[in-house]
Amino acid sequence: MRIRTLARMFPKARFIHIVRHPYDVVSSTINMWSILRSQNCLNSSGVDPDVRQVTEMLNKVLRTIRTDLPVVSHFTEIRYEDLIADPVETLKKIYTKIGLEYSAGFEIIVTNYLSANDEFEKNVFSITSEEKHLIASMMKEHMEFYGYQP
Repeated sequence: MRIRTLARMFPKARFIHIVRHPYDVVSSTINMWSILRSQNCLNSSGVDPDVRQVTEMLNKVLRTIRTDLPVVSHFTEIRYEDLIADPVETLKKIYTKIGLEYSAGFEIIVTNYLSANDEFEKNVFSITSEEKHLIASMMKEHMEFYGYQP
C-alpha cells in the first residue's frame, strides 16, 4: 500500500505484484486472521473478519496497487496460478520484464529448490456459493482485469 513511498525511497527498486483468484485470497486471509487472533489475543472475545470485510479490504488494496504500480519504472504483475503451473518460465518472464538477468546457474538453483519441495501442498479452503457470489459481485472489476472467472 506504500508503492509511491517505496519508489521515492528506492528509485531503482523493482516491483513484482502477484495476484491470485479472489476466492482463494479471501478464504486464506480469513484463515490467517483466525490463526493470528488465536495466537495473539489475550482473551477469547476477538472476532474474525467476515467475507465482506476481507473483500472490501482486498478491493482497496488492489485499487491502490493498480493506481500506484504504473508510477514505478520496473514492475510486473503475474498470476499466482501461472507461477504454480510453470514456475521456471514464469520466473524467466518476471526477470526479463523487470530487467534482471536470468542465468543458467540461477535456473539450476530454482529447479533444485522446486525438486526439493515437490511434495508441498498448499492449503485448500472452501467457501459457500453465497460467499462466492458476494466476492464476485464486489470484485467484478478486478476479476475481469486479471482474467478470473467467477
